[in-house]
Amino acid sequence: MKIKNLLLICTAILITNKTSKAQFYSDTTTIDINLTDCLATGENQTTYGMIQCIDTAYAAWDVELNKYYKLLMTVLTEEEKEKLKTAQKAWITMRDADISFIGLYSENLGGSIYRVSANYHTMEIMRLRALQLRSFYTEIMEVRQ
Repeated sequence: MKIKNLLLICTAILITNKTSKAQFYSDTTTIDINLTDCLATGENQTTYGMIQCIDTAYAAWDVELNKYYKLLMTVLTEEEKEKLKTAQKAWITMRDADISFIGLYSENLGGSIYRVSANYHTMEIMRLRALQLRSFYTEIMEVRQ
């Protein structure tokens, strides 16, 4: 697969995710915009460049996820906190299993370009959980104010 084709696929996935999940999460985030801009930059239209852009987005989503997890823990009841801890531990187990699978299948496909796809899918797992936790926090704050 040519790098330009993969770049188009990644951009299409981002646009699709923004529109299909926009109804639920109702936003385009700065992280999404930064990733799109990074991928569109000439020097990042290489396997290495795309991986760097995606890894930067992954790290930013990890920060967002932890931010909203901590914020949730400040506004939840004790029972809700315990349920969130249990859910988060289960999510981490699932995340790790998904990442393991993604790494294996992309490795088995051969070619370094599939690493871009694997990194993107890994980043998307983090993105969705961060947006979900933010959505929980926003809903709780709207109701409890």
